[in-house]
Amino acid sequence: MRDLPLDVAKGIYRKQYWISPRFDQNLISNAVAEELLDTGVNCGTGFAKPLLQRALNLLNNQGKGGWSDLIIDGIYGPATLNALKTFMAKGEKVLIRVLSAYDQ
Repeated sequence: MRDLPLDVAKGIYRKQYWISPRFDQNLISNAVAEELLDTGVNCGTGFAKPLLQRALNLLNNQGKGGWSDLIIDGIYGPATLNALKTFMAKGEKVLIRVLSAYDQ
């Protein structure tokens, strides 16, 4: 690993931990996408992908957040992105803290 060129390492991270799990498509919040990337590197992308949906369901407070609870499938479709957009209007710091707490 010591001899691995930095550009090669960056390419691996970009492909395996950014593009493959589709964290690059979360354009609503760079901070959320970066937290998911970090979790994917540390815990695996299989753990990180559904994490956003789990966090949003928790923050939804049994439907009081303004969206229907999400199916935990790790696919960032319209329901997940709309829930994220709705919550982001309240601020992203809480969401970042919840996401970070999941990987502890």
